[in-house]
Amino acid sequence: IDKNWETNRYRLGWELYSVGQRVPRQNQIFNLDPAYLTALSQKTGETVNFGILKGIETIIISKIEGNNGGLYVGVQAGQHEAVHATALGKILISEMDETEIRVLFANQPEFYRYTEHTIANVEELIEEVRRVRAVGYAVDNQEFGVGLVCVARAVRDYTGKIVAAVSVSTPANRMTEEHHAAIIDALGECSSAISWTLGYRPQESV
Repeated sequence: IDKNWETNRYRLGWELYSVGQRVPRQNQIFNLDPAYLTALSQKTGETVNFGILKGIETIIISKIEGNNGGLYVGVQAGQHEAVHATALGKILISEMDETEIRVLFANQPEFYRYTEHTIANVEELIEEVRRVRAVGYAVDNQEFGVGLVCVARAVRDYTGKIVAAVSVSTPANRMTEEHHAAIIDALGECSSAISWTLGYRPQESV
């Protein structure tokens, strides 16, 4: 604290501000407690991924394999996935406006199609992003791998911006309506908990 010698009163000093500035730096996504992802995987029985956006790709930061078995997709922590073909990618760009999305993919008039279900171009992606905004989560329905469905929700930091995303992947034949609903709920709890650790306070971000 600092003392005002004229009034003989005290006030908060700049050192306190400096200390406060360390909080967001020390609670970044790379320091995430893996217990959040492990709990989500155990609750759903499925594989959980945590990723961030880099250009037109998603970088997988962490991956927890599910215990129910199923399809294996050989993308591990540290590797990249295409934004247009994954639930993580779609949710990560969901705050961008249409112009920003078009600029991001300006050098890709046609997208690489991993399966027959993969989004083919930027206009289709923009339409998909509209749906993502409307429901609050993204779905990859066999777009990255045949027989694999993935659902993702956003993770926000203290500024209220999307800085990462968490997803649950499951074989398509296991994605019943009940399982889908349970995954959506579990993802909501997990993404909210992680966002809270990054300083996100919904009532303060409106």
